[in-house]
Amino acid sequence: MGYLIKLKMFLSLFFLISFPVLTHCSTDGITPAQKFGTQWIGEEKALFVSADDARITYTGRVDFRNRKEPRFDWPGVTIRAGFSGTSIAVQLVDGRNDYDVIIDDQEPFVLVTEKGMIAYTLARNLGRGTHEVTLVKRTEAFHGMAVFKGFYLDAGCRLFKLETPRLKMEIIGDSISCGYGIGTTEVDCGSARPFEDIYRTYGVLAARALDAGYSIVAISGKGMVRNFREEATTSKNPLPYYYGRTCMRILEEWDFKSWIPDIVLINLGTNDYSTKPNPLPEEFIEGYKNFIMTIRSHYPKAHIVCLSGPTLADTMLANITAVAEEMGEIDGKVHLFIFQKLSTRDEYGCAWHPNALAHEKMAQQLIPFLKELTARD
Repeated sequence: MGYLIKLKMFLSLFFLISFPVLTHCSTDGITPAQKFGTQWIGEEKALFVSADDARITYTGRVDFRNRKEPRFDWPGVTIRAGFSGTSIAVQLVDGRNDYDVIIDDQEPFVLVTEKGMIAYTLARNLGRGTHEVTLVKRTEAFHGMAVFKGFYLDAGCRLFKLETPRLKMEIIGDSISCGYGIGTTEVDCGSARPFEDIYRTYGVLAARALDAGYSIVAISGKGMVRNFREEATTSKNPLPYYYGRTCMRILEEWDFKSWIPDIVLINLGTNDYSTKPNPLPEEFIEGYKNFIMTIRSHYPKAHIVCLSGPTLADTMLANITAVAEEMGEIDGKVHLFIFQKLSTRDEYGCAWHPNALAHEKMAQQLIPFLKELTARD
């Protein structure tokens, strides 16, 4: 008899831990809220789950020195969790960034943050059972730092941990990789914030097609050795200057052992050659080679793909090709991939950057190449 009692207790505990739906989970919804996706104004029926909860998954570079208030600024930082109940809200300290929000398999919608610590309703009146929430920072680091505080759930409900992708991809680049101007076919845009969307960039589209997690280190205007419109042939702070940082805006060093990619994409060179004076060939080539060696020192087994295009300069292409071919002879996991040049006016967005149509075409070119690389491993 004692054995049966212990077995029942064990099974009860097993099911409680393993299955996130609770019989006493409220389905009244989180109330009240002003309207879908806007400021929170009441918490009396909500359960708060703080940012340090182990069931929340982060992808991308995040400063966890205060685990209850993790902060980040790189584009594409992603926060995910499963949850039970019919509603969910997120609490952020922000005001300068926007997010793509994905509930289950629905199309993303845009969360536009306001200044201060605010809770935003992400979903209400969902069907009973379990759901998934994904937040993706769609704007780049120049817009400012963000702090994630946690989620609000229906009273009595809980989070559960989602599976993480096995394959990992790091994307290094400039405004093209940030998705600058992606959300329009207009060239003159004014503010860039409404038109940035990392989730629709070639790199993230490729990662999603490969079911890969992704981390992005990209800054508009930065080059491999020379930044946009700078007067010298080299700059003091091109993109590699920031590569070792957890966040662009703070000096905290990134722990490269905490997240090791299988594939690293480098798409730099457009700003180096977009205005005069261009870097000397030896300056660009040596700088690029040194950056590859830095990456390799952190990721001994990763494929490193040197990308060129889709806005091609002949000198840039020649020098990137020279780098990839020379390094590829030494290191069999260094590769070259050349995007087709943009050919029609409807492929351009803000300030003549590739728009969503162009990024989709870029991804469709890149995906088969990356699938072939991963098939070799």
